[in-house]
Amino acid sequence: MRKGGGAQAQLDLGDLYLSGRGVPQDFDEAASWYRKSAEQGNAHAQTKLGYAYAKGLGVDKDAASALTWFRKAAGQGDPPAEFDLGVMYARGTGVPQNITEAIRWYRLAAEQGDANALRNLAALYIYGLGVPRSYSAAYALYSVSASLEPSSGGLGVIAFREGNIKFRTALPPDITPSEIEAGRVLAQKMTDTGSVLKALDALPQDPDGPSSGVQMPLTAQYLEGMESEFSH
Repeated sequence: MRKGGGAQAQLDLGDLYLSGRGVPQDFDEAASWYRKSAEQGNAHAQTKLGYAYAKGLGVDKDAASALTWFRKAAGQGDPPAEFDLGVMYARGTGVPQNITEAIRWYRLAAEQGDANALRNLAALYIYGLGVPRSYSAAYALYSVSASLEPSSGGLGVIAFREGNIKFRTALPPDITPSEIEAGRVLAQKMTDTGSVLKALDALPQDPDGPSSGVQMPLTAQYLEGMESEFSH
């Protein structure tokens, strides 16, 4: 069997044991198969093994080991691993808390279409934490994230999804119509250019100026609007 094929099969077995699909759920077996695949360089398995260490599933909970495996996977451009590194830096888990570094990893993951990273960036723009406060940017990021949901039709579908409860409730209540319209335009630009980051980096100030709102501690922001759970 080819090395790459073996690593994929090992990853698939790890997924089965993690979920209990077709086999009794067994976290020890899952972690064992993930390790076999990860040691062959499979980026997805490296992320899954990092998740196992982050949560203590089949291995002793160990933030340093989680960080090591997330870094290996992120080095290969795996978006969930990039998101997970962002979570670790935002939380200060296994590393000194560093919102600038968290944003760097969220941006890398968001550029590849990671919905969790898009939502976390949106929350940061709402509160102006590490980025300029912009409700329009938050709207656009939530909109693109919503379009990535399996039932929504993919990245090309951009709209204000009022039926998406998570999207609707995540938006600040004092967002203005002009900010919503600017957010729609920005979301469409993200789709048309195929780049979230180019659209964000070229973002002008909102027509109504910075929106009001109370600066909240980072921990509270996670409770209110950010994805603080690791991907897996």
